[in-house]
Amino acid sequence: MLLSRLCAIAVTALALLLAQPVFAQTQAAPAPEAEPDENVRAMVSSLLFDVRKIVEVQVSTGWKIDRYEYEKMMPDTLLSVCRATDETRSFALAEAGREVTRLGGPLATALEKNGNEIDDLKDLLFATRVERLLAEAMRRAPGECPLWLKPKRDFRSLQAGVDRFILSLDGGGAGMLQYAAIHPAGTTGFTLAGGGGGRLLLGRGFGHNWSVRVGPELSVTALVQRDGGSTALPLQFQGAIPLVVRYTDVSWHYNVEVAPLGMVTETDPKMRYGFRFGVLIGISSLQVRSFIPWAGVGGAIELFPDTDGRTMLLNLKGGLRAGVDWDF
Repeated sequence: MLLSRLCAIAVTALALLLAQPVFAQTQAAPAPEAEPDENVRAMVSSLLFDVRKIVEVQVSTGWKIDRYEYEKMMPDTLLSVCRATDETRSFALAEAGREVTRLGGPLATALEKNGNEIDDLKDLLFATRVERLLAEAMRRAPGECPLWLKPKRDFRSLQAGVDRFILSLDGGGAGMLQYAAIHPAGTTGFTLAGGGGGRLLLGRGFGHNWSVRVGPELSVTALVQRDGGSTALPLQFQGAIPLVVRYTDVSWHYNVEVAPLGMVTETDPKMRYGFRFGVLIGISSLQVRSFIPWAGVGGAIELFPDTDGRTMLLNLKGGLRAGVDWDF
């Protein structure tokens, strides 16, 4: 009996010994992963952009407990993940993991090394949240993606107008300080004013960062003019065709614009022409029913040179703007 057991053990050990090199060879030589082509890279970039924006917007509202924050973000994340192919999802998750490693992750190891100072690891914390959110959305996608949401071979971001046309409607109010060089006496005058207006711009996005927009704008401004003991509020009507260049950094964006101007005033109905240079910094929310709302604060300088015997005008403007973008 003992001899038979020893023989059985020896045979089993010999079989495992002979099989081990084959198993080791199989594990050590996995099939090489193909590099993504240009279209896949664009889809990967779009998926990661969406997930990063979702995390950034959620962080801006105040992050509390991970489990509940991830649940809040899951619907918007799945709307993007469900539209991405399995290949796109895998490459995106791999890239998110590499970003965590590049920043010194995993997060738990980095916290042990720096004495649990989470404020010193903000970039790593953000990258970790992106990776975890994407991984969890990918895990849930097979069972939670709606039947009508199918993966697309040309997927582009839902949270930005990437390589698409953009229709932008915005408006707002502004305060103005108007400087007039009164000739020939050589004196100068300042006038306070306030008003508002709106514009409709058509543009196109180029990648995730840049877009260009142009379109008509109309505004009305009331001037506060005092003459002795009385105050008058003559209106200025202004038209413009602004050309806006926008740089987008996830949820924040930065505008620079130039525009030719035309203006008439109740007290001077003859058209006069000028030029504007303006800047704006804004922040956008997540997509709502195909629209991306945004708000910002901006300022501009407008110059109307001496023409037809009328004095030069210089307007300094600043105010708030809000709008929505729709890409198609």
